[in-house]
Amino acid sequence: MVTQAYEHLAVVFRGQAVMLSTANEGRAWVSGHRGLPSEFIKKVHGSHLKDNTPMAAVLRGRAMFFHDRSQLFMAYPEAPDDGYHAWALLPLRGGRKTVGACCLSFDNSRLFTDAEKTVLMLMADQLGSAMERVFICEKQHALAESVQRSLLPRTLPAQPSVVVSARYLPAALDSGVGGDWYDVLDLGMGRTGVVVGDVEGHDVRSAVVMGQVRSAILAYAAESHDPAAILDRMNGLLSSLDIDRMVTCCVAFLDPSDGTVEIALAGHPKPLIRGPDGLVTHLEADTGPPLGCEPDGGYRNYETRISPDSLLFLFTDGLWDGQSPDVMTAARALFASAGSRAGNRCPEEVADLLARRLPATRKHSDDVVLLLAWYSGPGPDAVRVRRTAIRRHDLRGVGEARRFTRSTLREWNLQELSDITELLVTEVVTNGLVHADSDVDLRLSLYGGRLRVEVRDSDAHPPVPSAISVSPEEMARAEHGRGMVIVDELASAWGTAPNGLGKTVWMELETVTSTAH
Repeated sequence: MVTQAYEHLAVVFRGQAVMLSTANEGRAWVSGHRGLPSEFIKKVHGSHLKDNTPMAAVLRGRAMFFHDRSQLFMAYPEAPDDGYHAWALLPLRGGRKTVGACCLSFDNSRLFTDAEKTVLMLMADQLGSAMERVFICEKQHALAESVQRSLLPRTLPAQPSVVVSARYLPAALDSGVGGDWYDVLDLGMGRTGVVVGDVEGHDVRSAVVMGQVRSAILAYAAESHDPAAILDRMNGLLSSLDIDRMVTCCVAFLDPSDGTVEIALAGHPKPLIRGPDGLVTHLEADTGPPLGCEPDGGYRNYETRISPDSLLFLFTDGLWDGQSPDVMTAARALFASAGSRAGNRCPEEVADLLARRLPATRKHSDDVVLLLAWYSGPGPDAVRVRRTAIRRHDLRGVGEARRFTRSTLREWNLQELSDITELLVTEVVTNGLVHADSDVDLRLSLYGGRLRVEVRDSDAHPPVPSAISVSPEEMARAEHGRGMVIVDELASAWGTAPNGLGKTVWMELETVTSTAH
């Protein structure tokens, strides 16, 4: 939008700078700018609409033209100075309401003729209509994405010998939100189930159908059905409900006692597996028809055995780049390229690498789910997990989190990491309690020579270390950043991942010693 305003307004009228602003909650917010100093933007961004400033006036619907600096500062003595010498301030109208403001700055004094003023206001009205359409599209997309994310799991259960990480990446703004989902199931007796699926379409209805399918699969899994039986029952349910959406799904059960994977597919791509030698292959399984297409799907279970230190990769077809022959080829190339310092042992790191490389390999026309499960083997590297919950507004919660951390590390014979880990826990738990204003879930995991700390809260905005916040707009929306600078300095690795109702901030430390109990 800023580019269009610059090219069709500033350039045409020989202006040197442009700024677009919107009003929200009684304040002016800069939505984009070009050719203006950052100190000026910092003063305008977040300024109160009750202030006696030109931006406040134009956001209330008043067009103004100032031919030189003396005229501007005589009318508005407290106006911030952008260093230019003439201005055209134009309200952007969508229908009968003002949806924003456009400020054009000129490096020389100039008089605006009546004809120029008329043309500028007509062009501003066209820009306002375009901005209103963008706002409507953003609201619709935000609604669909909110529904989608609320139906995804908030937490992923940790199981002995299995570490799981998942990412949901929505489609581009103009493509809508699809019905991709994932789940990780605690099947009892140490077994873990992983589910990835995709509902046809890119709208709110797709997300709603996804929620129905996900809930039904969770119920069938709780009844101890195997993967093929789950898909058979799900297929019958969709047929009886007469839902006009095709659904693909992959259900896989992993038994860590011997590495057996039991899998059934309904129109879904086969999972990939990267072995301890780094070789990427796919799990052998025939694919049945998508759910809801045929009354008798005839789904079958397929079993294979994977080696310890193997990484399982499930995904949806949104990662297809449109250039590879098929989604399996694209997924295999992407997975093979996403090596990491930790090899297979850090699925969070691999998930971040995959997510960062996705925008270069696809056209954002579809949402995508990535799910990675590392199988450590049944031996002494099995995952150990301890967790505790801290209630919102609990003033003693940070102290309880430190005591929980200290006692857990003493039990795991990792006292040498206690001071650093307690400091990390203090910073991130405080962020969750104070800035996210939510309940906080703290989980410590020990696996593969790594101590992992996970802190979950209900605020989806990621924490941003203040040292890497480079603009006033980012700082206005970032959580308090100084604590995250400490995390960035002390942790071997850290990151953040969205979940169904907020985010998870994770940190890892390499362990010096690791004792079984």
